Amino acid sequence: MLAVLGLTVVVAALLSSYASALGNPSPRHVPVAVSAPPAVLRELGASPELRVYSVPDLARARTMVEDRAAYGALVLPRTGPATLLVANGGLGASGDPREGPSAFTGAAPFPLV
Repeated sequence: MLAVLGLTVVVAALLSSYASALGNPSPRHVPVAVSAPPAVLRELGASPELRVYSVPDLARARTMVEDRAAYGALVLPRTGPATLLVANGGLGASGDPREGPSAFTGAAPFPLV
């Protein structure tokens, strides 16, 4: 009887700990590299979901994503198309883990808000 009570307490403790930890999963402080005008950097930097690293250009942003210092990068030049870099999940299309991030250049098919 005591063993059943003890097991019940342990199971209840485990369930409550997992429920509290996984009850509201959301990203926090996701590192991203951004090359953009100061107003855009300020707006993105104010988000608690992001940890924004200001970079001078696309080359530095790509290096940060390839080195996994950032999970993604957004490059908004004053003229020309925007570029969004997204780190792959491990292995790229070729199966080579050294394959670089996916890049999307030009107009976004959805509004960036």
